[in-house]
Amino acid sequence: MILLKIDEGKGLYLKGNEFVSIASIEPDDLVTLIETIAKTEGSIRLDAYNNCDKQIVNPIEKTIYEEVFKVLNDLYTHRDDYVAKCAEKLDELEKKYGLEGPSQLDD
Repeated sequence: MILLKIDEGKGLYLKGNEFVSIASIEPDDLVTLIETIAKTEGSIRLDAYNNCDKQIVNPIEKTIYEEVFKVLNDLYTHRDDYVAKCAEKLDELEKKYGLEGPSQLDD
């Protein structure tokens, strides 16, 4: 799954089923990208911003793309660690508040 790509000098991110300019990214879009990486078991592709073959022309787009890339790449690279820490914290909170998991919340 491709989440970030550089095409024709533009930095783009996946929003829904289409790629849009990284300059228009909203906080909710970033959350969606983070959730996608956290939940996707398969391969994720993020075009590297320092690739010699593909450069972003607009300096503002380039800066935004670089920062988003760094966050998403770090999450993707350390995904298993982050997921394990979240599960550990969830277990800790369930014990602290006497919850037995999601099924109790459904009642």
